[in-house]
Amino acid sequence: MIVEAEQFILKDSNGKRQATLNAAETGPTLRLYDPGGNMRIVLAVGPNGPVLAFFNEDGTMRASLGAFAETVVLQLHDEVGRPRAVMDLTGGETSFSHLNEDGMQRAGFRSSDEGGGLNFYDAALNTRLSVGLREDGEPILVLVDAHGNSVFLPYDPK
Repeated sequence: MIVEAEQFILKDSNGKRQATLNAAETGPTLRLYDPGGNMRIVLAVGPNGPVLAFFNEDGTMRASLGAFAETVVLQLHDEVGRPRAVMDLTGGETSFSHLNEDGMQRAGFRSSDEGGGLNFYDAALNTRLSVGLREDGEPILVLVDAHGNSVFLPYDPK
């Protein structure tokens, strides 16, 4: 037996919705609900790839994971749904960003086969501190004052 439809609604013995599966031109979407009827998980497959999202009881997104052609992205959201931590893998580079409540990057880490680094930014989003490894494996430290003057500190083992 084959059952075909554009939407399926799964209900418990009391008629309460537990899950929905929808078909759309952009791709299918599965939604799972908690016992209170709140949508808590969404799995969607769109033209750019699959996305899995988690929501709290009031419907605020708290985390999402997307897998696209060139990039995999994990986002963690604060209590009002703003992305605050983002991790992504693109090609051979991994990055992690901490975002302020306005969505602006305040700290970031990047790593690849060629090296990596850690950066901290001030409220005006200027780089103030960078620590990393150059392509040749040598460590580097850069401090930047409020006027944009850099102190470049390459490693000197002598």
